[in-house]
Amino acid sequence: SPVLAFKQGPNQTNLLALIAQGSHLIFYINAQYVYDTYDTSFNSGEIGLVAGSIGGPTEVVYNNLKTWTV
Repeated sequence: SPVLAFKQGPNQTNLLALIAQGSHLIFYINAQYVYDTYDTSFNSGEIGLVAGSIGGPTEVVYNNLKTWTV
């Protein structure tokens, strides 16, 4: 489960990774595979991150974004 892969609570650090191979998208949280899918909606685009919470406030800090072309 993706939720179980996250370290939760204040001052926790999580490593998020996305491998995009054409339309195949593979998601990892803290080096743990969590999901993959195919999306042919776009040929190119930008990276965006969103955080949310159900039933309470959320505060998130993103840093050290790195991208690679392989």
